[in-house]
Amino acid sequence: MTREFRAGHRYARITARKARHVIDLIRGRPVNQALDLLRHDRHRAARFIERVLASAVANALQDPDVKASRLLVSEAIVHGGPMQFGGSRFRPGQMG
Repeated sequence: MTREFRAGHRYARITARKARHVIDLIRGRPVNQALDLLRHDRHRAARFIERVLASAVANALQDPDVKASRLLVSEAIVHGGPMQFGGSRFRPGQMG
């Protein structure tokens, strides 16, 4: 029986491209190994992702039938959030 537990972080002030490099390190690994990798990673995104993964583990441990040592990171994705300051950066120019 496979169960799915989720956690997310919205509006993190980091680009999705930078976070995807770190996400690729943990995808498909056991949770204990993934948390260990994130604790020793030097990228800034690793701190954000470590907190989200720890939250997902805490959500999973709410179920008494789940053991933390058997959890696996099956899917991890990063989406780009909204641009800051209300859209794309635009500098108006002269019109004539």
